[in-house]
Formats: sequence, C-alpha cells, structure tokens
Amino acid sequence: KRFIIEHFQQITDQPLIKTEEDGILRLNNVTHSGDYHIKDKTTGGITSQQTEHQIQAPYIEALGIKVLLDGVTIEPFNFNNCNGIVLNGSQRPNNHQFLAEKSNFNVLNQIRQSFINSQQFTVGIKDFAYQSINFNRNHLNTQNQREMNVEIVKTCDWNTGSVNIENRIGFIDKTTFNGLSEGTLKVWSNGIVTLKDAVSFYRNTATPSDDILNGSQRNIICGGKDGLLLQAQLLEESSSFKEVKVDESIIQSNNRWVLSDSGTCSIFGSLNLEKLLLF
Repeated sequence: KRFIIEHFQQITDQPLIKTEEDGILRLNNVTHSGDYHIKDKTTGGITSQQTEHQIQAPYIEALGIKVLLDGVTIEPFNFNNCNGIVLNGSQRPNNHQFLAEKSNFNVLNQIRQSFINSQQFTVGIKDFAYQSINFNRNHLNTQNQREMNVEIVKTCDWNTGSVNIENRIGFIDKTTFNGLSEGTLKVWSNGIVTLKDAVSFYRNTATPSDDILNGSQRNIICGGKDGLLLQAQLLEESSSFKEVKVDESIIQSNNRWVLSDSGTCSIFGSLNLEKLLLF
C-alpha cells in the first residue's frame, strides 16, 4: 500500500516531521502532499482539495542521525520562505546520513531557497527524478508570483540550488535534474560532491526569459570561503549535461552552465578539462 502524508492544513512554522538526537526516519512508498484529502465512507474513494495557503515550514527537519527515503513522491505546492527538507547535523564527523532512492520530487521553483538544504549530513541520492512544476499551478497566489518575479536580477549569475550540500559529502547517481530555473545543485563550503555518469541536467533554464537571460541555464554553483577547510570540491563528468531538441529527444549539450569560484572550488573529472564552464 502507498500512504499519503498531508502537510498541516493550518498556517504554522512547525515542521511536519522532525527528528532529534539519535532519531532515525525511514519512509517507504510514501507520498507527501500539501493538499487536503477526504475519504468517502461509503465508497472508500479519496478526493483531494488544493491548499490555498502557503506552507511556511518544511516537510522534514532532521537533527537526528539518519533519514532513509525509498519510493517517496513529493507533490508540488507553495512553500513560502522555507526549505522542503532541512538536514542539520552536529559537529560530530560521519554521524548524520540522508539516503534517498527510487523517489520523485516535484518542486515549485523558489526564489533564493533550496528544497533540500543539507549541512553536516552525508547525502546519498540514487535512481531519483528531481523536476520543477511551472509557477502557474492554479492554487499559487498570483500576487506573490508577481512580487517574486520583481526581485529576479537580470544577470547570468545566481547563488541558489534546489539541492544545497554544505560541510559534508554528497554522492549522486542515476538522477535527473529537470526544469529547475533557480539552479539545481549548490556545493558550498567544505562540501564534497561526486556526480556519476548517469546524472543528467537539462532544461534548467533561468526565468524570466528576457534579452539578458534568454537561453541561459543554471545547473551547478560551486564555491566556498577562504581557508583550506572551507573550500568546496566537485567531481563531475561533461557527459551529464543534456539538451532537449525540438522533437523532444535528449542529446549531450555543448554547454555546461556551471558557475564556479576558482579560488574556493576544486573541480575534478572530465568537467575540469573544459575551457569554459559557464557557457
């Protein structure tokens, strides 16, 4: 059986699920939803109603030692100034793990927010689809959409990623990042991330499309702070970067759209042999 876990239907700043200390969270074959579900007592059928308010707290806030997601689907809805999953470990080395596989995250692009924000957690992601849903989903507040669009700076630079890995190790394999206009992956201070050949980036096109941003994409941002222990490391192959042709077929792209600070980010793999990373 597949279970549906609803987020709170009232406005709150409390996470839906929280772990602490030695807590271990395991979710198997679960759907996270922001909608309100009603079961008909006669027929047993379940209908859903879209949530009108914005969510101001994450699905998961993990301070414990392990989060295991297997076959988890996250439905899109409107977070307001918060992450979808917060992983916040302690200073103890190698004591916190986030492992997700065979899962599908559907996210609404957020301004300056990562959906997965990981600090001091070892992150493993495999057999994973991470894709955006257009801002125009009908229960989004249109006024909020206009306000967010006003704040977008017309530049090829960006400082966000839908997945943020900081101060720990990340390993990503057999994963697709698709349509994430605010950036896909952020590898930051003391983050060390390995992306295997089966990872694909495509259609992560910046919005809005105007004369400056037209056609530009936002795949990976890598950097850190001055000091040897605060620098970031990225192992990546050039074959991961794709583009979608008019007939919807996917081919390897000649563009990388990787924003790297050469002073605080070290890149390894065939990506390091590229002369130009941003274009």
